[in-house]
Amino acid sequence: MDPVLQKRLKGAPSRPEEGAVKFNRSRLLEQDSITVHPPSESSPYPRVSFKPEFRATLEVKWKNSIIPKVLGRSVSCNFLYTKLIQLWKPQGEYSLLELGNDFFLFKTNDVETIDRALTEGPWIIAGNYLILQWWRSRFCASRGVITSVSV
Repeated sequence: MDPVLQKRLKGAPSRPEEGAVKFNRSRLLEQDSITVHPPSESSPYPRVSFKPEFRATLEVKWKNSIIPKVLGRSVSCNFLYTKLIQLWKPQGEYSLLELGNDFFLFKTNDVETIDRALTEGPWIIAGNYLILQWWRSRFCASRGVITSVSV
């Protein structure tokens, strides 16, 4: 497996989650839920677009997720994972995925942990502030810029 991909999947469940939606690629193409566009001059990679209804079914899985970033410092996924568990003591299942550009995705099925993380604090990790934001479907880590912080 590609080492970069393996690093980004750190903390992701190794088995399908209970109740996870399974998709049949050929059936989705037949139903026009997704469209695969071939590589173009502007991008050497294929592009996939989703119908809004199908996108909504995918996004449900991430609704109780937050995007943490340690302000002013790069940290590893393992380090941040350990610190977040110590600080928040989440109940139930949780995972941390690296998104790139020092952004991560913390997902849990415990809504109380997310509420506590967003309303308590400030959170300090390795002497730096931890910035949190709700997950949103159009978030792009490579374009993620912190413009303001609530204190």
